This record gives sequence, C-alpha cells and structure tokens, in this order.
Amino acid sequence: MQQLQLQREQQQTLQQQQQNRRQLDQGLRLKMKRLAREQQDQLELDMSILHTLLQQETDHKQEAAHRKVELREEQQRYRQYLSAELQKQRREEEETEQLMEDKLKEVWSKREEQSRLQREARNRLMKEVMEARSLQILHKRNTHFIYTSIFI
Repeated sequence: MQQLQLQREQQQTLQQQQQNRRQLDQGLRLKMKRLAREQQDQLELDMSILHTLLQQETDHKQEAAHRKVELREEQQRYRQYLSAELQKQRREEEETEQLMEDKLKEVWSKREEQSRLQREARNRLMKEVMEARSLQILHKRNTHFIYTSIFI
C-alpha cells in the first residue's frame, strides 16, 4: 500500500509538474504572442511614421516644385509686362520725337516763309527805291536838259 501511495504521490507530482509545465508553456506562448504583437504594433507604428515622413517629404517636394513652377510663370509674366512697358515707352518716345520733329519742321517752314517774305519785301522796296532814283535822275537830266536848252 505504501508503494501504491508512493506511486500515487509520484503520479500526482508528475501530473502537477506536467500541469505546471503546461501552464509555463502556455504562459511562455502567451508572452511570446504578446511580444510578437508588441513588435508587430511597433513595426506598424514605425511603418506608419515612415510612411507619414515619406508622404510629407513627397508633399514638400511637390509643393516646392509647384512653387518653382508658379515662380517661373510669375517671372515670365513679369518679363512680358516689362517688355510691353518697354515697347510702350519706345512708342511714346518715337511719337514724342515725331511730334517734336513735325513742330520743328513747322517752325522752320514758318521761318523760311517769313524770311522769303522779308526778302521779297526788301527786293520790292529796293526796286521801288531804284525806280524812284532812276526817275529822279531822269527828271533831273530832263530838267537840266530843258534848262540848258532854254539858255543856250
């Protein structure tokens, strides 16, 4: 009986050890699953952070490229504006120059006309003076001739 008792105790001890072993194994498995889940969660978090960073970098690059395109377009518009303003200024300068040239031609034309009229007036006056002088000389000769004819 003692042997049976001993056998039973050994059996119980063995069962207890096996049960403890199963509990330890189950605890270890649960701990391993928990660690694996934590590692998976950490990996997913890292991947999410990495994805967010990559997305931010991509967004930043796209935004920078978009700003660069906008800046280039703005510079092109500004160059076109400056070119148009320069052409406008040149046209205005040419128009002003043309107006000044026309005005100058008009002034010179008036001066030339005035000079021509003055020259013609002087010539007429000179002609009248010469004719009057010729008449005076002729009259004096005639008078002298008549006077000398009478007394001779």
